[in-house]
Amino acid sequence: MSELARRAQLSVSHFSAAFRRDTGVGVVEYVKRLRMARARFLLSATDQPVAEIATAVGYGDPFYFSRQFKKVVGQSPAQFRQAARSTEAGGKPNQ
Repeated sequence: MSELARRAQLSVSHFSAAFRRDTGVGVVEYVKRLRMARARFLLSATDQPVAEIATAVGYGDPFYFSRQFKKVVGQSPAQFRQAARSTEAGGKPNQ
């Protein structure tokens, strides 16, 4: 966050406040949502193992990634993938 604040020529606290004001969420939450959006895409579009997807979106620990994914999405990565595939096959929509 300090690098982003420096680039915006603001202090970290001012950058954080401006970011939250403009986006409605903090920087950390915003980055987490971006990572989870990419993870959802990878889970639905590839056969990569969850551990590889966790690494690809910036999580070193696949178990921590799975917990965070479930908090954000409401399903485990495996449940999300299964639901996405059943939707592709003509099943119920995901969520």
